[in-house]
Amino acid sequence: SQSQSQSQSQSSTSLNMSNDSRREAISKLFTNTAVATTAAAVSFLSAPQSASARREPLPEYLTEPTDEFKESERQRDEFRRQQLIVKRKFNTILDRLTFESQTE
Repeated sequence: SQSQSQSQSQSSTSLNMSNDSRREAISKLFTNTAVATTAAAVSFLSAPQSASARREPLPEYLTEPTDEFKESERQRDEFRRQQLIVKRKFNTILDRLTFESQTE
């Protein structure tokens, strides 16, 4: 009985040590992550502002769609219409097979 209680206390002690080492590892991980994040933020904020001033201006947005875009829209619309025709035909056949036909 005494040897059992000793082995139980030893195993609980080793579990506590294992939990402590896990806690320490997690604590170190978060500490290192926080340090790295802080260092990255400091380097970003201390970057020279003149680099952004030398950058080329962003392109302007189009006010009207291009001819290529209009053509692609027309093609997409045509394709959608063709697909709707095919879908209607398919649904008609499927309805007939489902509700009317007794042999198919």
